[in-house]
Amino acid sequence: MNITKEQIDDLNATIQIEITPEDYQEKFETKLREYRKKANMPGFRPGNVPMGIIKKMYGNAALIDIIDKLTSESLYNYIKDNDLNVLGSPLHNEEKNKTIDFDLEKNFSFYFDIALNPQFDINLEKTDISFYKIKVEDDYVNKQIDSFRKNYGIDTTPEASSVDDRLFGKFEELNKKNEIIEDGISNSASILPKMVSHNEALIGLKIGDKINIDIKKTFNNNDTEIAYVLNIDKEKVADISPKFSFTVQEIHRIEPAELNEEFYKKIFPYSDIKTEEDFKVELKQELERHTITESEKKFIYDVQKTLLEQSKIQLPDAFMKRWILTTSEDKKMTKEKIEEDYDKYSDSMKWQLIENKLIKENDIQVTENDITNHVMSWFNRGNEEINPEIEERSKQFVATLLKNKEESKRIYDKLYDDKMLALYKSKIKVTENEISLEDFIKLA
Repeated sequence: MNITKEQIDDLNATIQIEITPEDYQEKFETKLREYRKKANMPGFRPGNVPMGIIKKMYGNAALIDIIDKLTSESLYNYIKDNDLNVLGSPLHNEEKNKTIDFDLEKNFSFYFDIALNPQFDINLEKTDISFYKIKVEDDYVNKQIDSFRKNYGIDTTPEASSVDDRLFGKFEELNKKNEIIEDGISNSASILPKMVSHNEALIGLKIGDKINIDIKKTFNNNDTEIAYVLNIDKEKVADISPKFSFTVQEIHRIEPAELNEEFYKKIFPYSDIKTEEDFKVELKQELERHTITESEKKFIYDVQKTLLEQSKIQLPDAFMKRWILTTSEDKKMTKEKIEEDYDKYSDSMKWQLIENKLIKENDIQVTENDITNHVMSWFNRGNEEINPEIEERSKQFVATLLKNKEESKRIYDKLYDDKMLALYKSKIKVTENEISLEDFIKLA
């Protein structure tokens, strides 16, 4: 067997594998003897079918199977033995590989295209990234409290409607004289005054009141919403008259929940908050913990963006597009779809190369012991000692959890992300900037 590599450029190469009868003949004959032992044909005793018949019946299939395995093993052994860092996996060379006649040919040549990992440098120490420390202001805390109070509020039925209420009533189509059209469009649905235009007429209404509206102006010409409240096909909205009457059937108002111990318990079930002041303190701390997570996400995003620009990685794009099309499990994948989304594919591949390089250079590892300690920390909660009975139950829980591959992988990935974040913070020049939540949302 002869294997050679033709270097096309820095990122592309073609491997040629030449196979002769000396490479496969012995395996081929052994395979035919196996078929012969199992063959059961009329007129012949088991195991005594003439080899010529066996070869005619099974020869090509056996040879193709042997050549395929021999080629695959030789290709990947060559890549491994020559320490070739390849991207993706080898692809058949569509131009050089020809259709083989296994009845006539004895010597075989196969060509495979490979893509090689690009060379690049990453210097974390010379990288400067901002870390945003989000300041949770009292106004934002109060807004969150108002939101919680509405979520846990009580549905009431006021005498007259306000802008924050929900009105339920009947929409009926009108003619040019503002008369209800018999057999016209009619449907009962809800309307929220604060969510529509020209809502003045919807304020101060009582049950049984009727008003005339321009339904298209009211719903800002949103065909989807108009179709929903009238219960008609969206395609028909353009052809309907905008004149409708609306008769109030129900008025619903959410009265905000009171600030009391029952309410505090709903927001923080495991705390023992008794006063509004303590509730605000706890909520502010919870929001600050959440903002740290968001700041870290933004920081990692900026790290990725900066390192991608810094590395200037070049990929063998033509090969990678072929590889994506060949290996995709999406049956609807097309060349056109790959072209459209290739920048996303490319950035993802480049980042994987960068991350793998950093992991290798900094010996980042997550061990089973790391995972065990992480899960055990759920039970510790900062205490110096754990009750022996609880500790034993904890270990049993950990052992069961680690048998769940999906859950184990989730923890593994989380710990890897934590270690990578620690690496970035320890080596990158981090500039801490204080910022309001509103301004941070604009950045994100």
